[in-house]
Amino acid sequence: MRKDSVIANIADDLGLDVKQLSSRKLQILSQVSEKYFYVSLENGNLYVKDRLDRETLCGAAPSCFLSFDAVVEKPFNVFKVTVEIQDINDNPPRFFHESFTVEMVELTSPGTRFSLQNAEDPDIGLNSIQSYTLSENLYFTLNEKISNDGSKSPELVLEKPLDRETQNIHTLLLTALDGGKPVRSGTTVVNIIVGDANDNFPIFTHEVYKVSVNEGIPINTIIITVNATDSDEGVNAQISYSFSKTSANVHHTGMFTIHPRSGDVTTNRPLDFEVIKNYELSIQAKDGGGLVAHCKLLVEVIDVNDNAPEISLTSLSSPIPEDSPPGTVIALIRVHDQDSGANGEVDCKLMEEITFYLILTSDSYYRIVTTGFIDREKKKSTYIAYLPENNLPGVSIFSVQASDPDTGDNAKVIYTIFNTISEDPPISSYLSINMETGDLYAQRSFDYEKHKEFVIQVNATDDGFPCLRSNVTLIIRIVDQNDNAPRILYPSPDIGGFSSFEMVPFASEPGSLIAKVVAVDVDSGHNSWLSYDFLSVAESAFFTINQQTGEIRTVRMFQEKDALNHKVVVLVKDNGFPSLSATVTVSLVIADNFQQVIPKFINEISEDTQSNLQFYLVISLALISLLFIVTILLGIISKCKGSKPAAEFGTLRTNLYPPIDPRILSWYSDGSLPLPNSYNVCVALDSCENDFTYMKSSLEVPVENLIDADDPGLGNENTNDSTNNSMQKILIFQTQTRMKMLWKKNKQGLRWQVIFPFLFSWLCHSVSSQIHYSINEELRKGFIVGNLAKDLDLNVKELSNRKFRIVSRISEKYFSINLDNGNLYIADRIDRETLCGAAADCVLTFDVVAENPLNVFSIKINIQDINDNPPTFIHDTVRIELSEATSPGRRFVLQKAEDLDVGVNSLISYRLSTNEHFMLGEETGVDGSVFPELILEKSLDRETESKYELTLTALDSGKPAQSGTTIIKIMVTDFNDNVPIFTQNLYKVSVKENIPVNSTILQVSASDEDEGVNAQITYSFSTMANNILKTFIINPENGEIKTRKLLDYEMTKNYEVSVQAKDGGGLAAHAKVLIEVIDENDNPPEMSITSISTPIAEDSILGTVVALLEIRDQDSGENGEVQCLIIGDVPFQVVSSASNFYKIITKSNLDRERISSYNITVQASDKGSPEMTSRTMIQLDVSDINDNAPVFEKLTYTAFVPENNAQGASIFSIQAKDMDSGDNAKIFYSISTMKKEETPMSNYISINPVTGVIYAQQSFDYEHHKEFNIQIIARDNGSPSLNGSTMLRISVVDQNDNSPVILYPSPEVDSSTFEMVPWTSEQGSLVSKVVAVDADSGHNAWLSYFLTIFRTIALHH
Repeated sequence: MRKDSVIANIADDLGLDVKQLSSRKLQILSQVSEKYFYVSLENGNLYVKDRLDRETLCGAAPSCFLSFDAVVEKPFNVFKVTVEIQDINDNPPRFFHESFTVEMVELTSPGTRFSLQNAEDPDIGLNSIQSYTLSENLYFTLNEKISNDGSKSPELVLEKPLDRETQNIHTLLLTALDGGKPVRSGTTVVNIIVGDANDNFPIFTHEVYKVSVNEGIPINTIIITVNATDSDEGVNAQISYSFSKTSANVHHTGMFTIHPRSGDVTTNRPLDFEVIKNYELSIQAKDGGGLVAHCKLLVEVIDVNDNAPEISLTSLSSPIPEDSPPGTVIALIRVHDQDSGANGEVDCKLMEEITFYLILTSDSYYRIVTTGFIDREKKKSTYIAYLPENNLPGVSIFSVQASDPDTGDNAKVIYTIFNTISEDPPISSYLSINMETGDLYAQRSFDYEKHKEFVIQVNATDDGFPCLRSNVTLIIRIVDQNDNAPRILYPSPDIGGFSSFEMVPFASEPGSLIAKVVAVDVDSGHNSWLSYDFLSVAESAFFTINQQTGEIRTVRMFQEKDALNHKVVVLVKDNGFPSLSATVTVSLVIADNFQQVIPKFINEISEDTQSNLQFYLVISLALISLLFIVTILLGIISKCKGSKPAAEFGTLRTNLYPPIDPRILSWYSDGSLPLPNSYNVCVALDSCENDFTYMKSSLEVPVENLIDADDPGLGNENTNDSTNNSMQKILIFQTQTRMKMLWKKNKQGLRWQVIFPFLFSWLCHSVSSQIHYSINEELRKGFIVGNLAKDLDLNVKELSNRKFRIVSRISEKYFSINLDNGNLYIADRIDRETLCGAAADCVLTFDVVAENPLNVFSIKINIQDINDNPPTFIHDTVRIELSEATSPGRRFVLQKAEDLDVGVNSLISYRLSTNEHFMLGEETGVDGSVFPELILEKSLDRETESKYELTLTALDSGKPAQSGTTIIKIMVTDFNDNVPIFTQNLYKVSVKENIPVNSTILQVSASDEDEGVNAQITYSFSTMANNILKTFIINPENGEIKTRKLLDYEMTKNYEVSVQAKDGGGLAAHAKVLIEVIDENDNPPEMSITSISTPIAEDSILGTVVALLEIRDQDSGENGEVQCLIIGDVPFQVVSSASNFYKIITKSNLDRERISSYNITVQASDKGSPEMTSRTMIQLDVSDINDNAPVFEKLTYTAFVPENNAQGASIFSIQAKDMDSGDNAKIFYSISTMKKEETPMSNYISINPVTGVIYAQQSFDYEHHKEFNIQIIARDNGSPSLNGSTMLRISVVDQNDNSPVILYPSPEVDSSTFEMVPWTSEQGSLVSKVVAVDADSGHNAWLSYFLTIFRTIALHH
């Protein structure tokens, strides 16, 4: 109803006179209803005061009433009035969410039902929700489920199978309709998300990945990122990467790791080209549904030059006779570099200039041979002395000794020194020598930076005649000391007092090069190695410096809040001991242009500074240009000098002898391997034909099965030999000799004509042989591989003397030679897989050396594979998860088994244990590898069988075949085909109000026959009532409903809550919870004073109503029943008037003069346990009547007034009291004369009628009037007036205003009188008496006598 609408005429309905409504004070008493209703006192109508909303007032209650009390006075009456509020259809149905999502898998079966959320309508009856409708679509229909309480819940029914690839989202409109007139409706959008079934395998971008990586890269370096994609979505598209290969080079050594999410392949250990050159990794990509794809990763390790050449002495002939002919072999050394390619090519030479040189025997062996005849008696011709710079002058630096086999003076040796070349100043200014001892002394301190070397000649001269002399060359090399600090070239520390600055772009990326500090150190070696670092670390958060190069780079991106000016101090330190250093300050300015940051920079630099700077730049440019030209000239001169051929040799090639054509070799025989066909070697003396030429053999030799191997040690070799358990002996007689010869001209000279016959002779003995054996792996220790002596055509008896032995660090472990019979034995277990891994061929290569004469023979042993390894799976057990909705025909790639054997022994086939649902297939990769596939043949039913355990067997093709197995555990996962079910459709619970917040009041529970995510139930409220959501909270995991705030019975007595249980697949169920709040006695009675009569006349009759109280208790039952009483002894009592109303009436007479005001304490108590009470205080005043006359405190008052007072002075004040109040207590004073007097009293005394102050009308004389007696009358202002009186006696107090009067002797006689005193008077005798009087009284009249003139003071007193 609208505001001010008339509800009814309450005056007529209550039988009240409209004319008396105002005087009787008709009013509405109710805390609630007063807001919505009001009464007109003019016509008695009851009106609507404010908007009435039934849903706000009563919620979903079937009936709604508002009650109030109508109160009138004179006399008091209370009427109970009830107004019924009827519902109208003013609320449309509303859903809790404007849209919600339902998730279902595309394999959901038609007929599956999905519970939807209810709509809510605050109206009741027909005005509430009556039906639901669904928008038209091809896949879904709507069904209404009626619960036990009659409420309807919508259900979504799938009519047609879904296809996510066709349509993955369906949007429907659900409408709720009520039954009102007009009909109201509410809608919500239902978004149906079609979940993906895992029907797509991951696919790698490449089936084979290839990557080349340098050896020695840091650990955790990403070498490649593999990537696979999956057309599915969600969990089914979440791919995890792992290695699926079991070979030792992945899992046993752990060289690589792969990130399971990103596919980054990183190094886990340092890569070493010399250990393993290639890795083959099998990588698996597995999606969240268990489908797997594989790819292959081929990692090639690139060799870097990280190994120095290794020199080992294989054979040494020492001592040798001094008459040994030129070409005598004195030693055999092996030079090996583990690197490959150019990194492994070794250049070997002798460091000293001695009468020996190196000849390359094979790829890794060198012979040290003599170049001429050796003279044992020849002394050393050159000495080298090392002297640290900064030495003390005069220190002894070296000693030279010469011997003379003569005797006497002929053997006396004198030493002198002189320069080998002309120098200025002379050598004597630097060095001196003791002529007798040969001790050499430094004349001054040397500086390495000025003099690095002195070459002098020391002469030794004997004292014979003629004198003989000899000389040696002494090379004095100055050793550098760390005596020079680094010098900074850029930025220059001397730029006129300004620190150098670099401008850094604001948008610099992390790692950007922004500056570089350049420094040099004139010292050498380690002393000149420089390192750069920041001296102050304040800017380390922004910049970093490379310790080797001095490059300054940014650490991170700059931000607006960062400082734009940074100063860094760079410390440059050398590597000497002690270390020396230098510093430079660099200002780093963050800006995008020069003008932005330093607009005044130009002004700060003087013109002189600019001129100096330009001068320095010109000088620097000239020096750099000069150095560049000098460098070019030196390069040209060096090139011309190095390319000049030796005059005496003509053209000299490195490879003197070309390799022999294999076709000159004869067929080998089974024996000592002699050559049945001869060959001829001729030497061309022509300088243009200086290579050996071999005559063509008449016998054709097939070369298909010949093997050439240049690398010693362990390697891989291609061979066509497939015969097992047999040894093949192939002799490859190869002449491939190279000679590297260093020539230096000396005074003896060395003629080509002398050396050439030696070279020809040496060539005939430097022919090497190569033997190739083939054996099976795992042969027993002591097995004979072959007879090396026989195969190399060596005399067995000479093997010991010739020190016949194996030279190889690796092969010495596996093989040994018996010098008694020449047999080659197996010394230790040979495992082909350990040595060569998965390589197709495995060859052990080593050299056999025989001395006297020195011969080197290359031996290659091919290790043949045997079937000694079974196929192995990476996991003993494989777990596969399949949805029960998986379609037959689906294929699942399984893990591949691996066999460490090669060839036929590694060919694997697969078998699957017998079962009803699965069969085995195979997939062939790009590289020809075969992966087993599991194929589903028959549909699965999780309810029938939830798991399967199959055995996958891998068999190789060896004889006998070996096998390996893995267990495949297939877990049939659940399909979400069951809706959650509550244990009850309707839950009821009673809970006391005021239970603590967060108290559990009820736990709802639903179960789901599915499993896993589909059985994980989430609970929530499906109601949109705000008071529910603010009052209760539900645990989404266990369904516990807890209070969110305190419950208040007086506010809400019942709650109806709708609860939803939703499983992980999106299916939902609903239940209703009815919560009844139980009242507790938590509210004390509430009292309000409706009416009060104050003041009340003290002469009021008994039973007079003085107040009307309304007492209410919001509790219910006995908790709301109230008892009311007055506390204390007062003349009042409480009487119940009507429902919730009480009267306070008088129970005895009142006397205002005794008690003028009462504080009445009214107590209201309920009957709850514990009892609750409340009190209120009523202050009641008693009004006065004039029943008391004025009363003086005394019947008689006395006042004392000194005589001679001032006229009009206040002489007294008198007060009377009247116990009445107001005008009745107002007193007026007056004087009454008791008897008629000659002079009226008013002539002497007056009184103030209001204050009672008495005044003297004249000055009193005590000697005339000693006392006045007057009557004072006090009269009140009441009606009738009452009075009272008192007597006042006024006594005049004497003052000393009169002098004494002498009576005797009379002063009126002569001025003096006399008295006769007898002469014989005794002491103390009365001789005379003076008599005087005083008119005053009291002390004022007391007289004393004194002698004032004392002529005979000694006689009288």
